[in-house]
Amino acid sequence: MGKVQKDYYSSKTVSRFGIRILITCLLVLLAFSLLGCEQMEQYFPLLEQIIERFGSNNGESGESIETPGETGDPSEPAEDAGNDLNDNENGVPHQGPLVVPDNYSTIQAAINASWHGDVIIVRPGTYEENIDFKGRNITLQSTDPENPAIAAQTIIDGQGIGPVVSFAGGQSRETRLLGFTITGGDAGTSSGGGIRITGNAAPQIKFNIITDNNACYGAGAFVDNKSQPTFENNIFYANTANRRRGAGIYVVGQSRVIIRNSTFRDHEGADGVIHIYDNAYAEITGNTIINNSTDFGVGGIKVVLESTALITGNTITGNTGAGDHYAGAISIHRNSQADITNNTISDNKGKNVGAVCIYRYSEATIEGNTITGNEAGSEGVSSGAGGGIMITYYTNVDITGNTITNNKAWHHVHSGGGIAIYGWGQENNVTISDNVLNNNRGYRWGGGIFASGTETTVLIKDNSIENNRVGDHWLADGGGIYLRSGVKATIYDNKIFNNWAEHKAGGIYVARDPLVFGRDGIPWNRACCPPGSETNNIYEGNAHGHDRCTSIDVYFHENYPCY
Repeated sequence: MGKVQKDYYSSKTVSRFGIRILITCLLVLLAFSLLGCEQMEQYFPLLEQIIERFGSNNGESGESIETPGETGDPSEPAEDAGNDLNDNENGVPHQGPLVVPDNYSTIQAAINASWHGDVIIVRPGTYEENIDFKGRNITLQSTDPENPAIAAQTIIDGQGIGPVVSFAGGQSRETRLLGFTITGGDAGTSSGGGIRITGNAAPQIKFNIITDNNACYGAGAFVDNKSQPTFENNIFYANTANRRRGAGIYVVGQSRVIIRNSTFRDHEGADGVIHIYDNAYAEITGNTIINNSTDFGVGGIKVVLESTALITGNTITGNTGAGDHYAGAISIHRNSQADITNNTISDNKGKNVGAVCIYRYSEATIEGNTITGNEAGSEGVSSGAGGGIMITYYTNVDITGNTITNNKAWHHVHSGGGIAIYGWGQENNVTISDNVLNNNRGYRWGGGIFASGTETTVLIKDNSIENNRVGDHWLADGGGIYLRSGVKATIYDNKIFNNWAEHKAGGIYVARDPLVFGRDGIPWNRACCPPGSETNNIYEGNAHGHDRCTSIDVYFHENYPCY
């Protein structure tokens, strides 16, 4: 709706909060002018101060506004309303906005009195209630929705009783929830602590702070039953999904959701702070996903069970995942598809996968991302493969144009500091092209790239593979690339420079029976040590610690004189 005109307000309530709000708004505007902030993540520390000062959940500093009629029936308008806004028998919008608490002492009373097209304006204060939009296509907003200070002071507190806000009647995109703090929701073992959207509803949820809500699925927001909401410019903060799924948002049941320019931070104990499940679709763009953790699943985004996602332009950092094939940042599982493009994915950590995992009959394009500083497993513990990316179990993946740097994998047998590809008789088809793989580290095999599996086919071309290393195990091989177990690899036009292996093959190690082809489709010469006919790539400055073996750039396992 944008900003609301002053004529809509009563001076009776402005006098109570006006000075504090004015000062706070001036501080926020000053911060914006100094910092040039455009995204909510950049002013989050300021918001935390605002919430603490004016908007605490217990109402001590953001107490409800006292208004005439407050002691009466909360479903009735305030006695000084000046007109009868409860009359909507004609089914037409009111001439002006419905103002809470000026005209109605509760938000729900205003919703009950509204009709399609109405605007409800809520003044700053704490409103202890659980509201339902009752199928109406209306706008519910604070006095200045795009002002984070006002959102922090306009609080809807669910008091631990079910969802705080519910949409269940097929609302259209003309329905809007703008500029509130939504807190205190508790759905117990059910779904939707802060916001619950079902029944093919498509509301627009913008400029809200969604914090300290609890549910089994979708603690911040739950979307089900072919609903199509938009979440934009919201902050999801410290919601709890009862050790289950979707502490921030859980999307299920053929729903389609847009999640844009929002912040998700400091959630704990749920599999995926954003969880897309069961033939659902999500467009996840321009968000900041930071410092979320779980002890059994994915730290950041999970897309699973025939679902599809566009994940682009996000900053995903400092998240922690746990469990087999679960990653710190993103996991695409079980017949799902994703385009993962132009994200910054950094400093995430997973028990088994550092940043990104594509798994089990899934497909993905991973393009134009910066994937850096991620870690799979822990030093001294034999777990963790694919510090940057791990691909396994019937997948088709295209990895193109990424910068993959400074990632680590700590598995004592299989590593893959930058990229790991695994197959145990399951078909995987992977293209790795035009990437920079630099300064990645594997504990034993494949500092830059590890690939295995008799049904795995990988094309590695036009990459810069530099300064990667395997050096924590005395039999560490393949500083740049390690191939094993019958993988079929085509490798050409790569720069393989300055990689290091503690044991053998600073450049490429080929173990036992993989088939390796050049750009012409002809298998590499495996008979010599090093293979003097290998002219498909450029090698420079690679080194290893085995003083008897001269095959520094490329080593084939059958060359036992160099063992």
